[in-house]
Amino acid sequence: MRETSNSLSKQNSQQPKQFRGGEKKVMKKSLSLLVAIAMVFSMFAAVASAAEKQTAGEYLQEIGVIKGNLEGNLNEDKEWKREDLTVLLSRLLGVEKAASEHANTHEFTDVTNSFYDGYISWAKEEKLMEGKGNGKFGYNDPLTNQQFAAVVLRALKVEVEYADVPKVAVESKLVAEDTDFAANALRGVTYDVIVKALNTEVAGTGKKLGTILGLKGFEVTDLKLVSASAVVASEIKLNFNTKVAAIDAKDVVVTDKNGAEVFVEEAKADGETVTVKLAATLTNDAEYTVHVATAKSTEGSEVKDASATFTYKKSAIASVAIKNTTIARGDDVEYIVKDTAGNDITKDFPLSAFEVNSSDLSVVNASLNGAGIGKSIVVISVPDSAITTGNVVVTVNEATALVLETLQVKNAADETVADNTLYTNTNGYKVVAEAKRQNGSAVTGATYSFVSRNPSIAVVDTNHNGTREASIIPVQAGTATIVVTATVDGVTVSKTLLVTVKAEAKLAGLKVDKTTVVLKDANGLPDSVNVTLLDQYNGTYKGAANSVVTLVYDKVDAQLNATATGDAPGAVPVGGTKYTVAKTAVDGVASFQFTGLVKGNFTATITITLPSGAKQTQRISVVVSDQTVTNGYVVEAVDGLKLDSATHTDPGKHFGKTSTDVKVFTKNAAGAKIAEVTLGVTLNSQKAQDSILQFPTTDSVAPIPGKVGKETVNVAVNNVVVGTLTFEVDYSSATIINKVQVNKASISLAKNTDLMNVLFSTSTTNGAISLIDKYGAIITANAAVGGNVQILSSNSTIVTNDGNLVAGATGKVVLTIQIEGKIYTVNVNVTE
Repeated sequence: MRETSNSLSKQNSQQPKQFRGGEKKVMKKSLSLLVAIAMVFSMFAAVASAAEKQTAGEYLQEIGVIKGNLEGNLNEDKEWKREDLTVLLSRLLGVEKAASEHANTHEFTDVTNSFYDGYISWAKEEKLMEGKGNGKFGYNDPLTNQQFAAVVLRALKVEVEYADVPKVAVESKLVAEDTDFAANALRGVTYDVIVKALNTEVAGTGKKLGTILGLKGFEVTDLKLVSASAVVASEIKLNFNTKVAAIDAKDVVVTDKNGAEVFVEEAKADGETVTVKLAATLTNDAEYTVHVATAKSTEGSEVKDASATFTYKKSAIASVAIKNTTIARGDDVEYIVKDTAGNDITKDFPLSAFEVNSSDLSVVNASLNGAGIGKSIVVISVPDSAITTGNVVVTVNEATALVLETLQVKNAADETVADNTLYTNTNGYKVVAEAKRQNGSAVTGATYSFVSRNPSIAVVDTNHNGTREASIIPVQAGTATIVVTATVDGVTVSKTLLVTVKAEAKLAGLKVDKTTVVLKDANGLPDSVNVTLLDQYNGTYKGAANSVVTLVYDKVDAQLNATATGDAPGAVPVGGTKYTVAKTAVDGVASFQFTGLVKGNFTATITITLPSGAKQTQRISVVVSDQTVTNGYVVEAVDGLKLDSATHTDPGKHFGKTSTDVKVFTKNAAGAKIAEVTLGVTLNSQKAQDSILQFPTTDSVAPIPGKVGKETVNVAVNNVVVGTLTFEVDYSSATIINKVQVNKASISLAKNTDLMNVLFSTSTTNGAISLIDKYGAIITANAAVGGNVQILSSNSTIVTNDGNLVAGATGKVVLTIQIEGKIYTVNVNVTE
């Protein structure tokens, strides 16, 4: 940067902006601006320069991010100044000239160098920087690391008190824990970091920061499909001219010369190459065309409707070798086949293409499987050729490496516990483990042990006879590490599981649904205040409302203060001369029903008594009116505004009621209920389509099964809308599909296989489609009439519409699958 009276170097080249300490304002700005500020702030990390022969500062100077003084001095030991930041930001955003020529509108009295007037005015107008109060900008003031952190946090839309900036900045991993927040920011430290930041891809953009900012050397290379080829019959390689960031299998179509499609199972990018796995095989000497609908490069360039043609020629075997000379019993001896170019063509040559000889078939059988413990000389040969592995000694041992594939906590209902979080007042928890061989095959005869490293937090019962399950008892709040060990034939594997124990829910507070009750005097309708007890986790504390919630209403004329009694539903009202109160309590909610007697304004106090003996109170105002003229309506949902569209078997997990009645009351000018309206009440949704609610009767609401969301209902009397109610709908059931995860676009399987087991995964990674409930567990797919999936087959002579293969049939078929109203397609290749 220039550093004369028209430059920055005497002050500082460029520096980040600062806002007033303690200000809560959240900046609104473009992505580029957020990126620019975050980039500059990353100065607090220690990184190496990306330039090999230049320093980071020299490199940034070359590409025009910094300029230095007239002698080229970058002044790396100088502190940043507030005014210099305005210049840097304008340069990073590509508006330096416009900012410098901006009219002087900032009105700060302490800016003594007119060179900065335009920049500061621009930064203020763009809400990038503000003054320090009293008409001062803070000209020539240095920035501390804390002030710098405050800028970035607010620029990233994080509201934080200035005093909390260090804590939040460290928690957000923006700075290291040992950052000296009181120290002034030096610009020399920033140069290395800026270089790294410019070369870093910005999340969600697919572009490097330098590209976003349009800097020299960061120009984007237009993505192009260069060629396609196939070494093996089940896999195609696509070659691009630059690195590919993302490509979807559904966007890749492979056809032969006649237009017949070869189903694509997966497309995976690795640098400039995309590997396309096929659910069928290519034909030797046949010509194919690969069509790419869309793909993106790591730089953000996109290619559309690209294609490449190639001819597949099956490679001849040049060599065959045995890969693993020591295997576990039950495992297979693996071999590798290569062509003359050294390409791995194993996938094209099943075991049936070779002759196999084993000196001891009880150890390694003709299928190259480790049948028993011992050693055998194995030879794999290509028929009618001299190509052979030669004599290879293969050793078969008992199970080698093991893995603990499954390790989770379940509750008494055998459901997976979310986040492995246990509660001290809940019984029936257990840890479940499953050992497998490293190749994924099952093991038998494994012995398991479970040990808690923190028995004061959680105790694991070791008396489980070596089975794969052990009970776990939460003791007190904290975190516990559970060590699980599995042993098979002398081979051992261990894995740790971290569980969080939360204390038994305790009464910690209360909330009320209203603090003012408006009643009509004698013969008027009652009104209620609902008091919800809260536990320490801000959830409803159930079961104690009867004994811990009381209400004392203030002295009314000659009546003394009295405590509302009646701890059971239907209790006798407490009498008063001005109003009466009746209390009921259900599931942690105490309801106080007030009935007006005589006009007046009164107060009452709701009190809860905590286990410690401490009390919490809430003041309630009671207004009794004698007005009798109707002045509008009151609408209420009897059972609340939360509705459960599919309930869990455990009532404790219910989201709300399954339906509710809606009542309408006339009210007077004071807002007191006069009378209930029983005729002419109708309900209808404000949504013209895609409603999540239904109306079983003219005055009741229920959710459509399995639906979630919010919806507003109009309440009408004689077709005139008198009020609205907004309902929140969710489901608690574990049988509803919460997520459909598509793992493969195409699958290949042998005839007479159980298609449903291959099509719908029993885990979240296998199979073509996984059905997952809201608790993360797999839901079994059912294609029968009324089941949770519906299947339509493009060729019912191969696959029927109930998801079954026709006996003995082979060929290709496209399945259209409807799940929860959405459509998915899976290509199926049925082979011999």
